[in-house]
Amino acid sequence: MNRQVEIYIDELILTGFLSTDRHRIGEAVKSELTRLISEKGLQNQTESGGLISQIDAATIHIKDSKNARTTCIQIAQSIFGGLNK
Repeated sequence: MNRQVEIYIDELILTGFLSTDRHRIGEAVKSELTRLISEKGLQNQTESGGLISQIDAATIHIKDSKNARTTCIQIAQSIFGGLNK
């Protein structure tokens, strides 16, 4: 059975990036997060249809800030990890 998941990210604080890149970064994070959820699914309360009002995706330290794709993957993995706590 396919379930629809809606995720709204109110605030994502990134330092060291140009403000003009925010939409591109946001779309890339969305794409990677969608891939992770599609491939691995969600655990815990999300499987039972529960609502999560807030998650702590923790502070992450970007390993290679010059590579935008790697950065977005790391951000999405952190959010995904917070969803599955």
